Amino acid sequence: MTQIKYGRWLLVLPLVYCTILYWHGLQSWFQQDDFAWLGLGDEWTTFPQLLRTLFQPMAQGTIRPISERAYFMVFRELFDLDAFPYRALAFLTQFGNLILWNLIARRLTGSAVVGFLAAMLWCSNSVLFWPLSWTSAYNQILCAFVLLLALYLFLRYAETGQRKYYCWQWIVFLIGFGVLEENVVYPALALTYASFFARKYVWQAAWLAPASVLYAIAHQYFAKSSHKGIYAMEVGAKTLPALLQYWTFSIWPSNFESPVSIPAMAILTIALLAYLLWRGRNEPVALFALAWFLITVAPYLLVPNHISDYYLVVPTIGLALFAANALHTAWGTNIVLRIVVVILTALHVLPSAYMAWTSCLHARTESTVVKNLVLGVDQLTPNLRNKNIFLEGIDNQLFSTAIYHHPFRLLGMTRVYVTPEDAAKLQPWQGIQDFSSFSLPANSVLHSLENGSGVALRFDGQRLTNITPSYREQLSKLVKADGPPRRIDPGLSLFDEYLTSGWYLAEQRHRWMSQRAVFLIGNARNPGESLHVACSCAEIQQRDMPFTLTATIAGKRLAPVKITQCGAGLDFSFPLPKGNTQPLEVVLELDKTSKVEGDKRPLGLAVHRIEIR
Repeated sequence: MTQIKYGRWLLVLPLVYCTILYWHGLQSWFQQDDFAWLGLGDEWTTFPQLLRTLFQPMAQGTIRPISERAYFMVFRELFDLDAFPYRALAFLTQFGNLILWNLIARRLTGSAVVGFLAAMLWCSNSVLFWPLSWTSAYNQILCAFVLLLALYLFLRYAETGQRKYYCWQWIVFLIGFGVLEENVVYPALALTYASFFARKYVWQAAWLAPASVLYAIAHQYFAKSSHKGIYAMEVGAKTLPALLQYWTFSIWPSNFESPVSIPAMAILTIALLAYLLWRGRNEPVALFALAWFLITVAPYLLVPNHISDYYLVVPTIGLALFAANALHTAWGTNIVLRIVVVILTALHVLPSAYMAWTSCLHARTESTVVKNLVLGVDQLTPNLRNKNIFLEGIDNQLFSTAIYHHPFRLLGMTRVYVTPEDAAKLQPWQGIQDFSSFSLPANSVLHSLENGSGVALRFDGQRLTNITPSYREQLSKLVKADGPPRRIDPGLSLFDEYLTSGWYLAEQRHRWMSQRAVFLIGNARNPGESLHVACSCAEIQQRDMPFTLTATIAGKRLAPVKITQCGAGLDFSFPLPKGNTQPLEVVLELDKTSKVEGDKRPLGLAVHRIEIR
């Protein structure tokens, strides 16, 4: 009875430790990619649209209907923007992970102490902080649960011979393909386990492989076009450096800068290799643990240009078992080795646990600022919510964690902008150099504030303050001599005064021109700038192709442009007259228009943006 109670405590203590260490993650709010996933529920109204939302490739070609699509849609419907249930689910899933790994390690080693240590060491690794404080990374925690549960069921099958465990393992394994691509490695894990501990069941493990092969082929076929940029798949010269980078992140916190960092990583690496050479041949547990790390990190080596420490949530499970087994073995030898293993364990655990705690605290602090901003806007009176909202006090951090991801669309608000002054101060981020899509020209902002359609709010990190009168006066002094703006968004009624003739009413994100349309726009400020017109046309207009577009700028008629293909993404560039510093009157003229069924208007082009750049 005492042994049973002792064993139960060894199962429970890692859960308590996890709660304490990652407490601030439990209190974190939404940020970054969370807002895109939270908006998925607004993208479908019919069953075919639901299927498309669940299964079409998104986010660099990923197809994760369970851990991202269904998860966010269901929880948004149930809890809306209350982040605690999302975070609670992540912690409950991690509790399941710790219990499963504890039980698996016990069975592999025959020691409840090793199971306890394996759970504690894995929990101490700082790579867990991001998935336990950021809702979008829940897929890593859920993937670990799927792999551990499937392996536990396979262990039970090998122990008992009961086919129900093998069947349930198959079900969990197949579900895992809807969680994370890393699930594809499970057959290799099961086969490795069977090779070391249950050779009688090697073939049963091998039969899992065809499912992974079919999934990999299908996934590559449907999502191949999305693997671009830093997510491009490569195998070659960058593979080994990527593996070494992931190894260092596994044994030492990636964001812990210290003069002892490199020596500590070297000492820990040498110690683990020394144990492998000393006992590895006689201890299949050590070989299995190391194989776990290499097998589960392998998929991430295929994208060596995008290395993230939270990708190591699953791989570090194996290293935790390796270290726990080594610690237990060395403890049973002599006093010298006991002292050595205590020092080595502290060398890894203390900085890693410290960074886990402080990183979760930092994530909570940042997300609380985002929460104050988003919910502060949500609490505006209906009269203010329906206006154009211009936010002052947006810095680079708040832009990257909130504004860039359009959180206000979750509130049904699409006219929330950064003030022109704040937009000008933002630093390039993730390849973004131009922040004009998140702001409006000063002229248009002033016009909106003067006609009562806009409101200026200052955000200090905690609350919003209405500063419309003072900001309007400040802006008026700045734009007096500027004249028309250098950028026009025809889809916004704010720009009506600059669209002088030949335009129809503004529609969502664009405005149709007739055969001849005239507008006013500011002039170039820097050498080499030109006029850019971003537009599109309806597919039905293809029957009227080709079109000829002519631009007349400040009375000078330019060479016509031939349009031979309809659709989105048309962008025409026109040179500006030299020596002219005055605002420009521009005439766009087509040689013909189109008639669309159900629309009596003669349609030219749908213009999305006009700007000098």
